[in-house]
Amino acid sequence: MVTIPHPDTESQCVHNGISCDECGVCPIVGTRFKSRHIYDFDLCRECAILNHPQDNNAFVAFEDPVSRVQASKEGPGGINRIYAGSVEDAEQQLQEGKNAHIAFFRFYGRTPSTQECQQVVEFINKNAILTNINICLFCFQNAEQAFASIAQGLATNKHVKHLSLRLMPLWNQESFFDTSSVQHLIETNKVLETLFIGHAWLRDFDDTGSYYESEDKFAYHIFDSLKRNRTLKTFRLETISHLSAATQESACQAAATNPGLIRLFAKFDGSDHGIHMLTNFNRYRWMKRWTDLNAKPEERMKVMEEIMKSTSIDIPALYHLFRSYPQALNNL
Repeated sequence: MVTIPHPDTESQCVHNGISCDECGVCPIVGTRFKSRHIYDFDLCRECAILNHPQDNNAFVAFEDPVSRVQASKEGPGGINRIYAGSVEDAEQQLQEGKNAHIAFFRFYGRTPSTQECQQVVEFINKNAILTNINICLFCFQNAEQAFASIAQGLATNKHVKHLSLRLMPLWNQESFFDTSSVQHLIETNKVLETLFIGHAWLRDFDDTGSYYESEDKFAYHIFDSLKRNRTLKTFRLETISHLSAATQESACQAAATNPGLIRLFAKFDGSDHGIHMLTNFNRYRWMKRWTDLNAKPEERMKVMEEIMKSTSIDIPALYHLFRSYPQALNNL
């Protein structure tokens, strides 16, 4: 087994016995950001969820010109990773024969203008070969407007099957955008199979709890929209707040109502709220798989005991749930 250490921690990024850099299927395969704020700590898990084909896809990256990588490289597994500083650059690469299935748009330290957002949407919508889109907005201000504009523009897209939208506004940003654009995307799009929504990782909290209430409201509306979706197979919501009982119930109702949804992932603080949601889904038997990505090993063991009582979850699913902690599997 080949492993590559995480640049900021001692953890390893391994999937199916090989390193993340070598598996050749992740949206940003081989990419390592120095800043832990924008590093995706779960590349290999997401790679397994999205289940991209291992072929010679090109990789198109729309990056902030200030921080972009200047050269194109031959990535692991034969994947050409094209680093472009603008949509125009990306289009030129496509015209030169790069059959890109995956596009990664990252705005770091600045908010894209309305025109740039329109360019991103137009680029995605007119290139039918693109099936996987990963958009990250790590912005100082007005990130919500850009996020909403892009989500709204992709609502009627007819070829993207896997979409990841991350909104990571910086500290002391007070407002939360209206969720209607994301709800419209979930309820309107007819081809999306995988949707990953990451919301507000980096914020200064106040002691009033207003931040948690705002994010819980955001999650509630997103789960509510899932009830009216009929195409998604995998949905993942990433927040840093506690989810209220009402929001948990909304998630359960979405699972019961959406006939195609087979995987529901949530990442939050790993508290008892996470265990409660896990046991709820096990009790209702509405989901085939549910993962709290931040649960502690001992908490996962408690959940495992609950799951073992149910015949609705098979051993492969159980392994999928606890694969981050092999020592727990040894206790079965």
